[in-house]
Amino acid sequence: MSNSRISHELAHGKDAVKLTRELASRRADKPNPLYYAQRTVDVASARLWLIEGIRMDDVITMLECRRRFEIPAALCSARAREIAATAQRMIAYRKSA
Repeated sequence: MSNSRISHELAHGKDAVKLTRELASRRADKPNPLYYAQRTVDVASARLWLIEGIRMDDVITMLECRRRFEIPAALCSARAREIAATAQRMIAYRKSA
């Protein structure tokens, strides 16, 4: 499942948790399929939210809330910030290309 497919699924209302599980089950080739799936879904979500005009701080909060029971609190905030920044760079790159 490509990143654009993930974005398409999310944009059309597919549940992020279900999508994460599906992606993890399909990517046994990755060293840590669950981590890969969580990150892929979260970057796609952050990108969509930013494109929709949601503020960066709100995107970070939404990412933290999504993973707060799966990732230790000390890592969750830093991870959410990094993912939101990655999504922002992806948007900027696409605009300049």
